[in-house]
Amino acid sequence: MVTIKVNTLKIIIVVLHLLILCGCEGRQISDQSISSNSTIQATIFSQPTYTILNTSIEEPTTQPHYTGTSTSIPTPSKVASNEIGFTRVPETPAPILTPAPTLSLLKSKELFHYFLNTNGNCDLPCLWGVVPGDTDVETFKRFVSQFGKIEADNFISQGDWSEQEASLFFEEKVGTYGYDVTMSGKYSQRINFLFLRIDGPKISHQTSLINNIIVNYQLSTILSKFGKPSQAQIAPWPDEPSRPNEWLPFNLLLFYPERGFSIEYIYSKEESKNFFIGCPNQLVGLSIITWTPKSSLMLSEIAAISVYFYGMNKEIIDQYYKPITDAIGLSETELVEQYGNNNSQTCFKAQRSKWPYGYLSTETASP
Repeated sequence: MVTIKVNTLKIIIVVLHLLILCGCEGRQISDQSISSNSTIQATIFSQPTYTILNTSIEEPTTQPHYTGTSTSIPTPSKVASNEIGFTRVPETPAPILTPAPTLSLLKSKELFHYFLNTNGNCDLPCLWGVVPGDTDVETFKRFVSQFGKIEADNFISQGDWSEQEASLFFEEKVGTYGYDVTMSGKYSQRINFLFLRIDGPKISHQTSLINNIIVNYQLSTILSKFGKPSQAQIAPWPDEPSRPNEWLPFNLLLFYPERGFSIEYIYSKEESKNFFIGCPNQLVGLSIITWTPKSSLMLSEIAAISVYFYGMNKEIIDQYYKPITDAIGLSETELVEQYGNNNSQTCFKAQRSKWPYGYLSTETASP
């Protein structure tokens, strides 16, 4: 009996020992399973929710770089594929103008007068803060775009732009009379030419209106600031017999190729028996053309792009405009001395005999 009990006890002890061992190993496996599952769960949540179709991404060796003043957009040498499978081509979009916020009527008028009075605090060939060959084309377009279409009782403004030209037009009424101002630019990859045209009333007692608003462009200001022009020419338009009542001007043209601009003063013409007369205090219009001085342009080339009706053009610049020395017996140096420093209002007198032919005549003319 004792022997059986002892043996039974041994069997029980062995069984218990085996159960203990199995329980420990089971717990260790369970712990390992939990630890492994935690790792897998974390890995799953870190993966993107889409299926990766192409994990090999070849980046372009040259990244596109854009600047505000660049006119060319570099093209990357390689095309890359993105990580969700479609082809990614570096963008080379055509420039899209984002118009500047439109100015109010009050602000538009204030800015307009500021530019007329100061030229944007810059010297020609800069016009209204815009520099030909330097100012970015998109910047110029944005400058124009801020002047929206405004039509008030005494003030009109309009800004327009296209692929090759941008322009601003203003009309202001002062009392009974008014004047027009057009500022424009022609461009391709850069701004090639800028234009400023001012037209006032063609009435003798109202001609002081233009002089009062263009202090920065007056003859005395230009001559004192820039000195002797390369060329100064006179063009007093004689009456056309077939149009006896037509108003015609007396023009003084100054050409500064080394500075990159020309400026033409349009005076109200008077006549005597022997002379055509134009007076600085009888200014009715103004035409300025500017370009980059690096272009080294000739006067005939500038005349070919002029669009001012009462100014020079390619058809008449050679036959009708005459050097100031021949026309009125005054040299360019004397012009500066007499009209540049003391704001002289002495009228110009051109001999009628120098222009024996009519307005825009194509007939043979005596020099």
